[in-house]
Amino acid sequence: RAKYLDMPVLDTQAFVFTANGRPGPRAHTLKDFTGLLAALPAERQLGHLQRHDFSRWIEDVFRDRPLAAHVHSVEDLAELEPARDLVEAIAQAIRARYETTASR
Repeated sequence: RAKYLDMPVLDTQAFVFTANGRPGPRAHTLKDFTGLLAALPAERQLGHLQRHDFSRWIEDVFRDRPLAAHVHSVEDLAELEPARDLVEAIAQAIRARYETTASR
């Protein structure tokens, strides 16, 4: 599993963060993705959370159904919790799943 953290995907499979319908930064690896989650303003990520874009990308591109299901459950809280807390929880879930495997 650890290989997925740094494994780049095709440009067509990269996650594109959008703002007001305009394309923004692209994440080609899960490591890029977690970095952008931390760097981008939370308000910019709210739409992605509400549409379940993050979990769909993880399932469709990486085929990691358990992680996608966990991320989906976090995204379900988009109307109840601050976006910043949710994106941090998603980044933490990815790190816990892949970085701890890499250190073994």
